[in-house]
Amino acid sequence: MAELLELIATPVAQNQRLLFLPRMFAGQIVYEQLVYHYLESICAQYNGGSWEFYELSNGGRYMAPRGQRKLELIVPGNYFRGHVSCDAAGIIASLHALSVAAFNTELDDIIESFHRLRDYALNHDESDLIMSAIN
Repeated sequence: MAELLELIATPVAQNQRLLFLPRMFAGQIVYEQLVYHYLESICAQYNGGSWEFYELSNGGRYMAPRGQRKLELIVPGNYFRGHVSCDAAGIIASLHALSVAAFNTELDDIIESFHRLRDYALNHDESDLIMSAIN
């Protein structure tokens, strides 16, 4: 039986941040705005701010708003309502943007990025909430 490797998220260093978004969206960085707007649309508490960028040990990437507070998310399309960490909210918003980008561009890099982040989300401490919010 093959052993599953633990996926690890590592914050992106300040001097590497400019390279992050082009990598996350395979050069289609217009989708960065979708991350911010989507979180704003599902979280009344979110009103902008700085974000952390993360690279995953499986090659995936995501971005999450900075903060330690819990955010209430309401996703009307699937009737999800719950409180999640800023990290989980960022994963949800990043998965949404990657899904839209994958559908619109059909680029293999973006499709693979979505699957890598989803694999990480499945092992996240808040995986049940994340999956409920994106399904």
